[in-house]
Amino acid sequence: MKKITIVILILVSTTFSLQAQQIHVVTNVGFTFSPDNLSISAGDTVHFQLAGSHNIVEVSQATWNANGNTSNGGFSLGFGGGKVKLSTPGTYYYVCSPHSGSGMKGVIVVNPTNITENDFTNDVKVYPTRPDNFVNIDFTIHNSKQIKIEE
Repeated sequence: MKKITIVILILVSTTFSLQAQQIHVVTNVGFTFSPDNLSISAGDTVHFQLAGSHNIVEVSQATWNANGNTSNGGFSLGFGGGKVKLSTPGTYYYVCSPHSGSGMKGVIVVNPTNITENDFTNDVKVYPTRPDNFVNIDFTIHNSKQIKIEE
């Protein structure tokens, strides 16, 4: 378990969320992506490890359905792949430009990230009880994943 102390400066009203980020790997098997359908949490990273003849281009759903390769202006990775961090929940369609006509395409569904009370011990402490400029929050989390705190 990992003990974490958070100090939050209070300006007007502060909220925060905790995100355990993960890295998901997509490879190619011949002219297909593996996996070709991926469900991840917001803030996760997708690492495309591809052969040198394959790239990644985000496309619209209509382009994806038609096995086209016209970019929608979203993420794009060169031949051989790379990493994409997806923070906005939604559905992302992508293709390999040279091989989209052969059906080399994939989908990533990005789900909102929620940390539940089961992820923490019951010993959450918030102090001081009458905060002026800051508040401390102490808690212990059950895993050792990376934690991101956002305002």
